[in-house]
Amino acid sequence: MAWTISLTLTTDPQVLRIVRKMVSSAATAEGAAIIDASDIEVAVGETLMNAHFHAYGGEPGPLSLTVEFDGLRLAVTVSDEGKAIAERPTVPMSLPPPGRGRGLYLIGQLMDDVNVIASSTRQPGIAVRMAKRIR
Repeated sequence: MAWTISLTLTTDPQVLRIVRKMVSSAATAEGAAIIDASDIEVAVGETLMNAHFHAYGGEPGPLSLTVEFDGLRLAVTVSDEGKAIAERPTVPMSLPPPGRGRGLYLIGQLMDDVNVIASSTRQPGIAVRMAKRIR
């Protein structure tokens, strides 16, 4: 059966820990193997922490999270309202040198699909949508 959960939250690290565990539990409840649920938890946690640090400079800020299950895949979208960016980040296909981009590389390795959706340079915010087949 398909379902969707939508949450509005803040980037408080304690809240982010709870949310990543919730998403992992949802994957497990729908039949994900332990390793797949763990991959989802790590990828969601990395995405949430990226928003905390990159969008809001480590300060609390608003986030929207949507978890969707279509019977085969679990998809998670994390959207922030942080500062506008000049260039949309891409998910690296190979391990980048030390510095920026390693978090997106990790997310790309753990999930089946990852898309970065950026607003225009005049609009704040960025969204990351990731999905993993769990059945």
